[in-house]
Amino acid sequence: MEFPRKPKLLIVDDNDLYLKTFSAILGDTYEIQTVVDSNTVLAVALCSPPDLFLLDVTMPGLDGHEVCRLLKAEEKTKDIPVIFLSGQSSDEEQIKGLELGAVDYINKVSDFYLIKCRINIHLELKFYREQLQELVAIESQRLANAQDDVRTKDLLLQKILLSAPVAIGLIIDRKIAWSNSKTSDIGGYSSAELEGKPARVLYPSDEVYAEVEHQYLEIHKNGSASFDTVWRAKSGVNHDMQINAMVLNK
Repeated sequence: MEFPRKPKLLIVDDNDLYLKTFSAILGDTYEIQTVVDSNTVLAVALCSPPDLFLLDVTMPGLDGHEVCRLLKAEEKTKDIPVIFLSGQSSDEEQIKGLELGAVDYINKVSDFYLIKCRINIHLELKFYREQLQELVAIESQRLANAQDDVRTKDLLLQKILLSAPVAIGLIIDRKIAWSNSKTSDIGGYSSAELEGKPARVLYPSDEVYAEVEHQYLEIHKNGSASFDTVWRAKSGVNHDMQINAMVLNK
């Protein structure tokens, strides 16, 4: 892949000649920063995080494994790929490094073209991962904005329904799930009193409600219905009502 910018490598090695050779051969490809004192790696990395670490395994002071452990413990550097450089590496040593979070082991005496190829593989994976994370973040923000819009519209719709000049209610399984303020004005019941109550509570007799039940069947069959009926308020006063009903999930 073509990198979005010149990748930055931080190479930690106490062999100054190796660092100069590496920089001279690959300096055109990468922005290279070198550190010879392993004890200062963390401070340097936190100040200016690279795209990839190259750590010599054997160094005075902190060895490569300990430096890797410190880098993986820091939020700012824990996701940056680490490649170990080693003149001689046993299977056990490589396993230890990989278990610490390194992505690869490279023999220091390898051809520099081979080293470059191995580095590029891990840089490509890093940049692809960053692009994916950016896309996920953009999409997550878009969804969050859409959800905010839906919530805003829902609140506005609820406000409109609550203050509508006609009685509006939601009936689920013949029980009142929600009602607006006009319903309370007519029936004399608060919304809290009506919530969860059988719809029968609004009608003056079983006979009247039986007719309404018949209309419910028509509503479920046709999706909507209009009919005249009578509501009895909490005070005992009857109100002539025209019901316009529809099935929301039909």
